[in-house]
Amino acid sequence: KAVACLYLDAPVVDLGSWPAGFGTGCGIYVAILFGAKRYLELRNTIISTVIVSGVAAVALGGLSILLCGPILDLLQVDPLIRADTAMYFSIIMSGMFFLQMTFFGVYVMNALGIAAFPLYMSILTSLINIGGNLLSVHLGWGIAGIAASTILAAALVSVLYIFKFMQIFRELNARGPYSMKGYFKSALPYAIPSMIQQCVMY
Repeated sequence: KAVACLYLDAPVVDLGSWPAGFGTGCGIYVAILFGAKRYLELRNTIISTVIVSGVAAVALGGLSILLCGPILDLLQVDPLIRADTAMYFSIIMSGMFFLQMTFFGVYVMNALGIAAFPLYMSILTSLINIGGNLLSVHLGWGIAGIAASTILAAALVSVLYIFKFMQIFRELNARGPYSMKGYFKSALPYAIPSMIQQCVMY
């Protein structure tokens, strides 16, 4: 118990932290493009990152759901809470795309020097989450309702971030055909090291 209180029981590798690291790295590249006024490439990088990280989130989320049983076995989850744990885990993993979008949205806004919008989104997420939790308890929806409120909050904020991205693209006059060409060569060298660092350190 004393060790847990000091947070010394934290895992050496936390694979669940990859969205934060991926978003941080891509955000650095977005900031570079913004400073260089390469707005079309900036737009394509943001869109490509949403697509690539989205596919990765869906794939990893689906794999996690399929391996839910072995994962809980490895963690030696108490049988008394195993069913609730499996339900919560599966619901959260099914919404991994929305959860990672909330990370990426913050890092893009920071890269563009926009501070207020991410703050409003964080407040909105918290309010929806708290409201959903209270409603779940009141209506007896249990663990499923609590997990669903987390995903619902993330989904709504993700949509708002996408609309904000579109507004920014218009303001920057970032017009032209979309292309993912060069994305993996240019953006991922920033994203991968940051993602590894995030998974290992936090």
